[in-house]
Amino acid sequence: MKKFRQAMLLLDKWVSIVCIIVDLVILFVNVVGRYVFSYSIPWAEELGRYLMIIMIYLGVSYSAHNDSHIRIDSVEKLYPAKARPYIRLLSNAIWVFYCGIIVFYGVKYTAYIMETGARMVAINIPLWPIYATIPLGHLLMGVRVIFLISDQIGAMRAKEPPAKEGGASA
Repeated sequence: MKKFRQAMLLLDKWVSIVCIIVDLVILFVNVVGRYVFSYSIPWAEELGRYLMIIMIYLGVSYSAHNDSHIRIDSVEKLYPAKARPYIRLLSNAIWVFYCGIIVFYGVKYTAYIMETGARMVAINIPLWPIYATIPLGHLLMGVRVIFLISDQIGAMRAKEPPAKEGGASA
């Protein structure tokens, strides 16, 4: 299981790194072309936008790896210290449920986009792979939150505070 977690971490990091580098290079070349040569690459901004979308949706699971996904900490702090681990466990279970809903409807919507044959305007590439990053990213995040839940339960049984999934090496 540890190898699977490490593989997910590498996937998250490299997808984000590649998307950001390609995005920066394309947008830099486009800006230089526009202001130096009075020529703009017609598809640069569209591709940059979609690379950013890919990076965001596939990178959301990294936030779960660091246990930094969105949650309302103030609600957790309303409860006594002894109840907080259980509230956090409930919060993470709700988060997994939310991810499941997004995966379910995201797959349905991606299938709809495939059926319609929608394509990017300037590049003429199918849009469905971009839309597929939404359920894929939430699936990865749901898996990461399940790992957190597993770690939390193990820590609760051992009566120690749970460590973040990635430990100190994240």
